[in-house]
Parts: sequence; structure tokens; C-alpha cells
Amino acid sequence: MYSPLILLETLKHYIILYYLFFFFLFVFCWVSNFYLYRHTKKWFIGIVICILAIIIGGRGLNIGTDTLNYSHIFESVANSSLQELPLLDEPIFFLFTKFLSILGDYRFYLFLISLTTLLLTYYYCILIKYYESVISPVLLFFCIAVTQVFFNQQVNIIRVGFAMPFLLLFSYFLCLNSRKSIIYACVAFGIHQTMIIPILIFCFIRYIKLSWFWYYVVYLVAIVLSYLGIGVHRLSFLLGLDSKKIDLYFSSNYWDYRTGFRLDFVLFNTLFLLIFLVLKQDDRLIGYYIKYYIMMSALFFLWFYIPFSDRIGAFAWNYIPIILYISSCKYFSSKRVKYGSLTFLFLFIVNIFLTGIFTMQ
Repeated sequence: MYSPLILLETLKHYIILYYLFFFFLFVFCWVSNFYLYRHTKKWFIGIVICILAIIIGGRGLNIGTDTLNYSHIFESVANSSLQELPLLDEPIFFLFTKFLSILGDYRFYLFLISLTTLLLTYYYCILIKYYESVISPVLLFFCIAVTQVFFNQQVNIIRVGFAMPFLLLFSYFLCLNSRKSIIYACVAFGIHQTMIIPILIFCFIRYIKLSWFWYYVVYLVAIVLSYLGIGVHRLSFLLGLDSKKIDLYFSSNYWDYRTGFRLDFVLFNTLFLLIFLVLKQDDRLIGYYIKYYIMMSALFFLWFYIPFSDRIGAFAWNYIPIILYISSCKYFSSKRVKYGSLTFLFLFIVNIFLTGIFTMQ
């Protein structure tokens, strides 16, 4: 499967293409007076998703830290029998990879992973529309896809990006107390084992009833403990577990990654938390997501002394556009199209800046 996007030689060029697409998309919607935001057209979102899948899935092997690595994984899985696959370690991912290796080459594989991720993410947005009638599923989808964390997960940590829409669906159905949540939790965990962390946090919030006061206490205590050098890295029993991944990530000397207390991350997460609390309405779903954001951020702060702590932070950041967009639409319900569009524009500008800092450096 040939893609002309492989001619883009650097990540910088690829990022420019990605955000240019969203810029022209916003201009198109603005010129049409946001008609397509008010009245969702299947052909419109279908074209957008296909173009995004081509952009994300058609990248060259030199784009993204995981792209080349996963080409080796794909070839290894394609040349292995089912008995030789590590099915006890993230079985759904390896079975999916094995199935796609029969259908096509590595580029087709990347394209289908991207297409599946985008379709499931939009399906989640449609479900949110049923719960929160004031929102536009199209604009919510744009708000999610334009973020730096979404882009990073699609390009640099592919397996997490592939599992993410299943986590979104799990969180939604768990809030509704639907048994479907069990299926999506199993799939997410079967794609990437780290999904157990947000899954457990969501379950804690859903089934352990605590007042908002205690969530604020947990958040502040986590900041203080992290500042004092106390965190997950001090949990010695984790080092005693027989896990290569734990040994690898806890070996801080192995990675060229900045560890220690990160005031920048604390301020970033706290800024959005304050915005959420200002816009917060008496809404079950939004309250549920904000509580998750608080707990996930607290765990993130306690993870600062372990390499790649931002991957834990991403589990909180994934929900920023969702909380921000829905809260804006409900807070300004009479002008939800205007403020919903401004939310997208705000996320667009902020994430161009963040992508420049964290990806182009």
C-alpha cells in the first residue's frame, strides 16, 4: 500500500500537515456558518475520518518513535504462528495484528489501526450526544483529535492510542452502569496492560462515594508528596514483581528522560482543573470525569520520579477536551455553537504550542 505521505521527511513537516488540515477544516466550517456542526452529515464526517486515517496511517517509518519499532513487531507477528504469539501479554493486540498481517502490508496495518481508532472515537462522541444533547458530536470529535496527546498517541505510542477509544467507551458505559463497560475494559486491557490504571480509577470513582472535598485533598496531598520526593518510585514491593516492564521503567538511569518534581506539569493540570471547576454544572457525567481527572492527575504527580511519567499524565490529558467542550456547551447553552467553536479554536492554538514544545524539540 503506497502513500505519498512517506515523502514527508521530518516530523516537523508531518505536524505542519496535520494541523494545517484542522486549520482549513475550521475555516471551511466557519465559512459555512457552522451548519455541519448543528446538522451532522455522515458524508462530511466520513470524509474527515478517511483523510485523517490516511494522514496518520500513511506516515513514513521515520515519523514517530514507535512507527519503525512496530514495523518490526508486525513482521515478527506475520511470520509467527498463533502458538508462537505472546497471547498472555496483551492478546487482543497481537491477534488483531496477526489478522491484519494476512490482509495486507504494514502500511495497510497502520491505516486500519488509525481508521479503527478514529471511528470508535467518533462513535464515543455520538454516544455522548445522546447523554448531553447540547453538544455536537462532530465538534467534540475535532476537539479530541486536534490535541497534542491524541496526535502523540497515534504516532509515538501506537498501542496506547489504539486502546484509548476503548477506554473512552468503557468510562461512558461505566457511568451509565452498563455491563457493556466490562467488554470495553477487557478489550482496552487486552491491547495495552497499562489501561488497568485508568480502569481501576474509574471503578473507584464509580463505586466509592466520596465528597468533592476529599478529591481536592488527594490532589493537594499528591502535589506536596511529589515535591518532597515521595511517590510511586518509593513503593518497593513493585520492584519485587517479576515484570520486565516494571524493571525497565523503574531504572531511571536507563532512560534519557527528565525525572523529579515537575512544576510545569502541576501548573498545567491545575490550570485546566480550575477552568473545569468554574464551568462545572450539576451534571453526573461531567462530575464523574472531573473526579477522574483529579485522581489521575494526583497519580501522575506521584509518578514524576519514574521515566516517561507523561504517559500516565496522558490518561488525564485525554479527557481535557471532552470535559472542556461539554462544560462550555452547557455553561453557555444559549450560545453553544459559538462557545463550542471557540473551545475548538482554543484547543487548536494551545496544542500547536504544546506540540512545538514536546515534539519538535
